[in-house]
Amino acid sequence: MNVVLTDHLVCPRCGPPFGLVLLARDVRDRRVREGEFGCPNCRDRFPVGEGFADLRPPPRGPAPVEPEETDASAGEVESRALRLAAALGVAEGPGLIVVPDAHRAEAGPLARLVRGIEVVVVGWRGRAVAAKGVSAFVTGPELPLGGGGGRGGGGGANLSGCSCRGAGS
Repeated sequence: MNVVLTDHLVCPRCGPPFGLVLLARDVRDRRVREGEFGCPNCRDRFPVGEGFADLRPPPRGPAPVEPEETDASAGEVESRALRLAAALGVAEGPGLIVVPDAHRAEAGPLARLVRGIEVVVVGWRGRAVAAKGVSAFVTGPELPLGGGGGRGGGGGANLSGCSCRGAGS
């Protein structure tokens, strides 16, 4: 998870104006690998493991077991990433692009295609995609993003019924 993204996170339970405070245990190349977020208001803690944050309000259940999927060809994924950037009207950064985990395969190519952006994958299947230009987390029914600095989409896919909870929403 990119450390810049941590400036945009708000408490999933309290919302703005309560930004999350990061206690990072392992940071490499400005990316948080291990640590936890904490809310200064309600004192909830949200773990970060292997670059993936669990931003669901407590009580948290275990991660679901996802069936394996067949991979698309690299050319097909690059083409879908280009169409997604065009559909969102994004040609350059800076900024955040929020996509549901159904579009996790396009996250890396999209981040390489559009300079200066961070692609944020929301959902459990985003666990395996955290890399340069790509952050991922799971959340409850509201996206804990403040500041209104992001765009979201995904070819008609929804973000699991999520709505933004932040100062810019």
